[in-house]
Amino acid sequence: CLFLLVQFLLPYYKASIWQWDAAGHAASALFVKEELFPRAIGWNPNGYLGFPHNQFYPPLFSYLAALLSFPLGLEIAFKFIVTLSIILLPFAFYFFARS
Repeated sequence: CLFLLVQFLLPYYKASIWQWDAAGHAASALFVKEELFPRAIGWNPNGYLGFPHNQFYPPLFSYLAALLSFPLGLEIAFKFIVTLSIILLPFAFYFFARS
């Protein structure tokens, strides 16, 4: 398991969060950090066709990434949360299967 974890996560640490599907999540976390921070939901003048930012999309990931980005930086915080979620996934499966 550790070998597979290293094989999957080492290329991830060399990649940028500003490409492919991660760019939208990174932009959301950056907007929460720079414009909305104490709140998780608020007005975004840059898009969303008049709907508030994170109104209809769960804001937990972008809020946690924004919160951790103050001491760590956005890219490291983003990758840390994704890595932690990958590591905790088997434990979550076990916990919910047992309950």
